[in-house]
Amino acid sequence: MRGWITELRKDGEIVYLIAHIPSGSTPAYTVTFHGSERPAVNDHRGQPLPPNIAVRYKARQTAVAALQGKFFDANYNFEVLDDPDGSGFLVYALAATNKTGEQITGGRYRVTVSAGGRKVSPHRHRADGQRHPGRDVIYSSNLYHLPIFVDTPDKAVWQVANGRIEKLDRKLVDRAAAESKRKKN
Repeated sequence: MRGWITELRKDGEIVYLIAHIPSGSTPAYTVTFHGSERPAVNDHRGQPLPPNIAVRYKARQTAVAALQGKFFDANYNFEVLDDPDGSGFLVYALAATNKTGEQITGGRYRVTVSAGGRKVSPHRHRADGQRHPGRDVIYSSNLYHLPIFVDTPDKAVWQVANGRIEKLDRKLVDRAAAESKRKKN
């Protein structure tokens, strides 16, 4: 297995699970989702990739190659979306984990790839949060339903929870940290 490509349709969503065989890439299986119905799984081993899926898969491969050496020590999932600003694709590399109870709050990348799936836009790949760190923290807090605390260079402490950002009293934070440390000892 070499990953997957998602195709959004008006009547549902199809996930193409991609395999690599000596003659090239092929869909191994498709999983089709229609609302709340049970997903349908179909075997497509040995068949060629549909042209639109082949281009999206090429865009995925191009983005992965462009990001080599930038990944964190984590597994990554990739999603290929149409670029709303042009005729190409936005490929998202999302850090992931299989460990129960572990949440990854960073390590996401976005790469803009040409319509043919072969060229990366030189100025359009970045780590999410690099320009908008607050947006990344809010996203992670909402995704995992956990409060996240951010200590800023000016020594302020901010809490992000339940879709809200709140500046905390630094003295209360320091007292709580000292109390926690005292209980551990």
